[in-house]
Amino acid sequence: MDKVVIVTGAGSGIGLATAKHLLNKGCKVYGVSLHEHDNLPFPCYTCDVTDTAQMNGIFNEIKAKEGRIDALVNNAGYGISGAVELCNEERVKHFFDVDLCSVVNLSAAVIPHLREAGGGKIINIGSVASLIPITFRGC
Repeated sequence: MDKVVIVTGAGSGIGLATAKHLLNKGCKVYGVSLHEHDNLPFPCYTCDVTDTAQMNGIFNEIKAKEGRIDALVNNAGYGISGAVELCNEERVKHFFDVDLCSVVNLSAAVIPHLREAGGGKIINIGSVASLIPITFRGC
């Protein structure tokens, strides 16, 4: 049975490469991207991962269509460049909402689906910026 995997941030970069890799390994892949994308080799929902209600709807729709969800790859994220004194509070809060809170919220939302499938995986993709200080990445 093909594993059903959801990859956030699947429209470009590491998320797109991950989704294509999983597809080539025989998984049934569903992507989620902030922006609409044409010509992807897998279905891709357009959604902001901070919208937990909409993401729950996506999880439920995929579960109804496929009968199961086997894995979630939390890949969506971004960085903020610039001097810390120039960062505004709204931008910093949105950064944490996308890069941290959505990981927690989506993981919590998908766990019942994984449990119902008899187990599964949650894979969280991080940034090298979390380990190595980068100039003008203070905010």
